[in-house]
Amino acid sequence: ASAGYRRVLEIDSDNVVALNNLAWILAEQKDPKAIEYAEEAHRLSPFNANVLDTLGWTVTRSGDPKRGVQLLRMASNLSPRHAEIRLHLAQALNNAGDKTGARRELTELTKLAKDSPVRIEAEKLLATL
Repeated sequence: ASAGYRRVLEIDSDNVVALNNLAWILAEQKDPKAIEYAEEAHRLSPFNANVLDTLGWTVTRSGDPKRGVQLLRMASNLSPRHAEIRLHLAQALNNAGDKTGARRELTELTKLAKDSPVRIEAEKLLATL
């Protein structure tokens, strides 16, 4: 998939979807280039909740949970019903040392359907706090 997104970017270097999705894939592979692509997507689309989620989660996982919390909180405010964004926010809050904030987010996520993967992850993390 990353090769496909790179081809799209060769044609349209400002394609926010391709930049964001490539950043996500690279972040999953722990490639430091992920932040560059996520930052560029954010520069082009600063109020896109998915872009904020990717950048926030990427910087959190790269060791900057405080910045991650800021970005993920913006994403969550823009898209409050997006459960994965709220899970990422809870994880970033936890990583930043805000256990109370993390618990608050996770408690809300435990109200999702019992078979929801996000709920399952939220319950696991909540059990560790």
